[in-house]
Amino acid sequence: MSEENPLTKESAAPANEPPVQTNEVVFEKAPLSKRLLAFLCDLAVTLVLVALFAWLGSLVLPHLDFYRSAGATFDNLQLNSGLYVSSDSGIVKIEKKYASSEAVIANDAYEKALSSFYSNTLFFETAEKGQEIYRGQKIGNSAIVDSNHETYWTLDSANEVLVKDGVTPAHLNSFYISALNDYGYSYLNNNSDYVHASRILTLSYLFMIPIVVDISLIPVFLVIPLCLHRGKKTLGKAIFKLAVLDRRGLSVRPWHYVLRFLFFLFVEIDLSFFGAGIPLIVSFSMLAFSQRGQSLHDYVCNTYVVDASSQSIYLSEAEYFSAQEKIEKIDIHKPNETF
Repeated sequence: MSEENPLTKESAAPANEPPVQTNEVVFEKAPLSKRLLAFLCDLAVTLVLVALFAWLGSLVLPHLDFYRSAGATFDNLQLNSGLYVSSDSGIVKIEKKYASSEAVIANDAYEKALSSFYSNTLFFETAEKGQEIYRGQKIGNSAIVDSNHETYWTLDSANEVLVKDGVTPAHLNSFYISALNDYGYSYLNNNSDYVHASRILTLSYLFMIPIVVDISLIPVFLVIPLCLHRGKKTLGKAIFKLAVLDRRGLSVRPWHYVLRFLFFLFVEIDLSFFGAGIPLIVSFSMLAFSQRGQSLHDYVCNTYVVDASSQSIYLSEAEYFSAQEKIEKIDIHKPNETF
């Protein structure tokens, strides 16, 4: 049996008399346009907080032990590879440092870096195996070729690898850039320690995003509505005179609103990060097309967003009935008019 709403239930009456209905609290469903404008206001405030907390997070994260350890491993392996070098802006790829240098100087730096890298047992099982791989990029069936499908290198009579006649330093520079980007960095990424450190650094920032968003939503969608307790209004809802009511037509109780917020936060927001936004899409679709304009969290928590521009919001049944009694006692007499 469904529970009656004390604000709308009919009063008892004798069987031979029609029922007498008490006064009702009547609200209009909040227009979709108002709800969207209110949400945009709240979203603007949220984005400002997201930017602030993200900045604070970027300052705190490097001081955490697990992040600092992973960062040190990551940087050391990059520098030990020779494919990255230190610069004024930090650790950068070697071709970035020599991008504006003369081709001869750049090529010499690239050759030394690649030769050292392919001889480094941090990245290859043996130095000989690494050198064999690099030699294969210069000559043979898997050699790097130019736009005319010509190799840059050849073998001399002593079976030594030499630059082909006619290959200019600028032309040879293309070989090194390809050797770095198509092969060198890929082999660096095969190092298990490097991959592990890279994963920790990446996941740290990825997990920081939902945490920052969650923290930013708390003051906007929880703290402010609990402070504006009559109607549990966010700033956007207050501006556009919207309110959140329970099934009785009363302002949602604090504990009820907290449950509504937690469902919104963990199911619609957090699951959307890992579910391609599907929970939010479902929630917005329900808001736009359902008869009562309930989003997913409103439907689950049995709450309603209404237009409160022309109606008072009551915190309790007692407050409502007290207000009705006062209204009924008002008696305005029209003054006598003499002609």
